[in-house]
Amino acid sequence: MDLFKMAKQMKDMQGEMKKMRAALAAQSVVGEGGRGALKVELTGTMEVKKITLDPKTLEKPNVEQLEKMMEEAFAKALEKAQKLAASQLGKITGGMGGLNPFA
Repeated sequence: MDLFKMAKQMKDMQGEMKKMRAALAAQSVVGEGGRGALKVELTGTMEVKKITLDPKTLEKPNVEQLEKMMEEAFAKALEKAQKLAASQLGKITGGMGGLNPFA
């Protein structure tokens, strides 16, 4: 095994990972809770971009209901962001087993 070739491949992969992270940061996903009453938008790097709440939800506030909507929306958004990251990582690793933390 050529160590220099392997080192170059690792450096190339690091560059690709950096590009992938930038691409993921530019993309976003949305998770909804309460049939769309609460929306959570995350970047592909799983950072919160925006939270939208239907004002009608606050007319008769119910803390427990709002908390459930938030849990549902965040869970759905995180799942979508993880799938997005996994698909991007799969392009770089070429399906190499064990290297995808989101699979």
